[in-house]
Amino acid sequence: MGARRKLAEKIRKKQQEIRELEASLRDERKYLEGLEDSFKLLPRNDEDDEDADSTEAHGIRPSSLVGKALDALRTKGGPLHVNELLQAIGEVVTKEKRGALSGSLSAYVRRREIFSRPQPNTFGLLEWDRASEETEPPEDFGS
Repeated sequence: MGARRKLAEKIRKKQQEIRELEASLRDERKYLEGLEDSFKLLPRNDEDDEDADSTEAHGIRPSSLVGKALDALRTKGGPLHVNELLQAIGEVVTKEKRGALSGSLSAYVRRREIFSRPQPNTFGLLEWDRASEETEPPEDFGS
């Protein structure tokens, strides 16, 4: 009977150890949940995101039409018509593609995020508009 008692004691100890580990795991999950909740409270457009040049920093998938358009605009260095944008990213210019890209970019323009529309169906980047505003002297300069 001694072996049976020893084995039962080992089982009891292992069960107690498992309960303690499960309690520790619950505590760690609660801590993680708190961190995630805190993260959600932070603004999405942090200073770090504004300085980054990658499409991922803006929350845009690099493989999407919008991501490719952003890269093409940065490469070109100036605004492009939607047809030129499609050609620059290697897409066939069709009515559907023009509508899809123009609609997607227009949504960003309406929210005043990332893209600007200096002319009809022509898209640029807000960072260019901000740069030109900063380099021009104020209207009352020199008077």
